[in-house]
Amino acid sequence: MNSVHQYEYGSGPKKGRFSGQDKAGIAILLITILAASAIAYWISQKKSSLVHYDSATYCPSKGPFGKTVLLIDLTDEISFLQEQKLKNYIKSLSNPESDQYLSKHDMLSVYLLSESDSKSIPVPIVEVCNPGDGEGLNEFTGNPRLAHKRFSERFLSPINHAIGQIVAVESSETSPIIESLRGISVSAFDDNPEPGHEHRLVVISDMLQNSSDISHYRNGQSQSLDQLKTFRADLDGVSVIDIKVLDREASKKLQGKQLVEFWRQYFRASGTALNSAERWTE
Repeated sequence: MNSVHQYEYGSGPKKGRFSGQDKAGIAILLITILAASAIAYWISQKKSSLVHYDSATYCPSKGPFGKTVLLIDLTDEISFLQEQKLKNYIKSLSNPESDQYLSKHDMLSVYLLSESDSKSIPVPIVEVCNPGDGEGLNEFTGNPRLAHKRFSERFLSPINHAIGQIVAVESSETSPIIESLRGISVSAFDDNPEPGHEHRLVVISDMLQNSSDISHYRNGQSQSLDQLKTFRADLDGVSVIDIKVLDREASKKLQGKQLVEFWRQYFRASGTALNSAERWTE
């Protein structure tokens, strides 16, 4: 009598299948690998985004992202109120609450106009970048305390030192504003800003040009655009131009609307546009 062996399909363990414990272990392993990969990627991204700084200016080693240049003309004495406005304006560039605040990684260059600027390239009395004050950083994404210390020592201190130098300038016979602008355009604005940043120029002066080449006292203020192009500065890459007109009681007749129009035409001849003109009274 032959015995018949019957097998019930699906009733026993099968080759090639994973148990519930195996599946759980594999899931945990995959999650661990993915988490490790994500952490490694995050670390690599943080390292690649680190900015290396120039030891002198504390600007990014590849250059500042944008520039703000102050040309200050103290060839004539200024009043106490004008001096305070000047100091307050410069301080506002380092105040995060101010509309004038310098963006992170942007450079501030301060030039004092002098008679020698008509024959040589002006040299800034301070040139420093804003490294950031640590705002938005935490212990996981950076070192806020070190950032604030760096901001104070590398940015605020040089600016305060520059303010101290400004009030010690002696008066001079000439005021070569145009010559200074031409020199600055070559030395300070020889590149383009990074996306999201800009180049700014602020001139603080009585705005009365007076040199051997062109003088508002001798030549007046009605030069044509073509005439002004012979004295143009290379300011094509500068998107913001502001002038602060230091009011002079002795020169009021020369500091009217025609003076502002002269400079509007001059900056137009230089490839940019005058954004604002503000009068600082004595």
